Amino acid sequence: MKYYRLVEIYKRDVYFHQDDQKNQVKSYELESGVSSFSIESIYYKVDKLDKYVNKYDMLPSVGAPLVSLKMKCFLEEIANNACEFFPAIIVDEKGEMNTDFFALNILAVSDCFDEQKSEYDMTANDPKKVGRITSIYFNYQKLGQEHIYRMSIRPSMIVVSEAFVEGYRKNKLKGLLFAKEGSRLRPEFLD
Repeated sequence: MKYYRLVEIYKRDVYFHQDDQKNQVKSYELESGVSSFSIESIYYKVDKLDKYVNKYDMLPSVGAPLVSLKMKCFLEEIANNACEFFPAIIVDEKGEMNTDFFALNILAVSDCFDEQKSEYDMTANDPKKVGRITSIYFNYQKLGQEHIYRMSIRPSMIVVSEAFVEGYRKNKLKGLLFAKEGSRLRPEFLD
C-alpha cells in the first residue's frame, strides 16, 4: 500500500489558527497522538469567514485540522480507531462564528520518516532535532494498517494511504491534494 502526504488547499492564502488562549488544550497537545478526553469545543480564529468556507471539507489549519461533517463521516468509516473529533468554533475578527466544522485529533502516530532517503537539515540549537525538510520519503516498515497518521518527526505532517485517497475521491470531498514521496519544495501531486 502506498502513502501520500496531505496538502491543504483553499481559495485564498489563509490559515485557521487554533486559539490557544480560549482552549482547554494547546495546539501542540492535539498533535501528540494522545486522546484529549473531555473537550467541549475547540476555538479557532481567522481574519474573516469567507462565504465559500463550507464548500471545503478540510481547511488549512494551525493546530488540529478542521474537517466538515462529510469528512468526519468518511474518517469514521475508514479510520475510526485513528481519529477523534471535537466540535469547532471558528471566530473571525468581526466576531462572526462558524460551527459547521470539527477539530480532528489524529491518534495514530508513526515514525515513518525515512532518514536514509529523505533530505533534511538538523536545527542549529538542537543537533539531534530535524529542522528544514527538503524531501520526504517513508519507511513503509513503520507504517501499519491505519489509513491516516501523523509523522512523529513533524506532527503537523499527515500521511494517508491509497485507500484514503480513493475514498476521498469517491466521496467527492474538497480541500486536499496528495503529495507523492520526494521533493517538498516542488512536490509532485497525484492527478
